[in-house]
Amino acid sequence: MKLEKVGQVGVVVKDVEKAAQFLREKFGIGPFNFVDFQNGKAEYKGEHRKYKSKVGMCNYNGLVIELMQPYEGETIQNDPQYLPPGGQGMHHLGFYVPDAEALVKEFEQDGGRVLQRSWPLPNAMTIYLETPQYAGILIELIQLGAPKK
Repeated sequence: MKLEKVGQVGVVVKDVEKAAQFLREKFGIGPFNFVDFQNGKAEYKGEHRKYKSKVGMCNYNGLVIELMQPYEGETIQNDPQYLPPGGQGMHHLGFYVPDAEALVKEFEQDGGRVLQRSWPLPNAMTIYLETPQYAGILIELIQLGAPKK
């Protein structure tokens, strides 16, 4: 599977607003736009799940920095198995792709496995691939304009 440039760096934090304020004040990273996902939907560990998560996003020199603060529902963003030590830190590299499912088929043909599919917004889908044991980090495929779930 060949992916284009990294489009997003995802970081799990305990307080999205404090993390964004720190990054802006100390390093000039920002401004962040905040979204409170009240109706997130995911398929995780073989089950349909609902979740809530507060997210702060900014475009920094062409790279989207995503700060994630999950607060309700079990997903890959708050499962201790996929969190850095201490419960916060770098979580994933995200790649914007036109057809995530086609890439998943290719990944699965090579023996790979999907960990989670989610629909955080209408017409947006994300797919997390099982990569931490090989790369120490998750890979997320992000498809904007995806069918609603």
